[in-house]
Amino acid sequence: MNVLEKYKPKNLDEIIGQNYIIDFLKKTIETKYYNNYIFYGLPGCGKTSTGFLYVQELYGKNYFNHIFEINASNFRGIKIFKNEINNF
Repeated sequence: MNVLEKYKPKNLDEIIGQNYIIDFLKKTIETKYYNNYIFYGLPGCGKTSTGFLYVQELYGKNYFNHIFEINASNFRGIKIFKNEINNF
């Protein structure tokens, strides 16, 4: 295990400094009111980790079947929408 993985949050409760966001996400889990969310911010602020932990709390161990990650720097153009997202 590398140093970064050692300190990476394992659940939403371990995320520090985003109380309002985490409370909102937990409320959506409680009320079963899910929507589409866009996480934005500076590199390294926890967007991807928060997204993965949110989906993990929703779906449990098989959460990878319910998530499709798009990195805008890698995926550009209409082909991503026509091929990748529609297939998902």
